[in-house]
Amino acid sequence: MYKKYDNIHIIDDKIPVELYVLTMKNTLIISAASTAMFTYNPTCTYYYTHKLYNYGRIFTQIEIGNPTDYIIEIEKLEEIV
Repeated sequence: MYKKYDNIHIIDDKIPVELYVLTMKNTLIISAASTAMFTYNPTCTYYYTHKLYNYGRIFTQIEIGNPTDYIIEIEKLEEIV
């Protein structure tokens, strides 16, 4: 879904993503619901996208929590600004 957008970089590396987050500047950080996003960098904007996916019946029994005041949970990609 994300590959069709320009200027999106998907990180697939053995280095912990938390180290990337700490070095980013003015970056949109997008993830389904990763705890790595609890690594706070005040120059970045964070988005949880778990509401975009249909996970099936098992995920109707649990709630993906967001204990932060900085991660924005979106329901459609157009909400990313």
